[in-house]
Amino acid sequence: MKIEKLSSSSKLVTASYEAKPFTPSISTTIPLSPFDRAAGNFHISSIYAYKAPTPSNSAIEHGLRLALVDSC
Repeated sequence: MKIEKLSSSSKLVTASYEAKPFTPSISTTIPLSPFDRAAGNFHISSIYAYKAPTPSNSAIEHGLRLALVDSC
């Protein structure tokens, strides 16, 4: 089996300073809703297997931009 390299490119990715959705911290508490209290407290083990779709190049670039903002 021969593997060929189809194309290559290099691109400078800069940070994206767009607004991010609110993510609660560890110290944030959220009260249980009536539906949470009425539901049973049990666990059902299950395994899901599927072939994940390959993200587009623009999606990967967008993720890198957001990661650069967090690291700066």
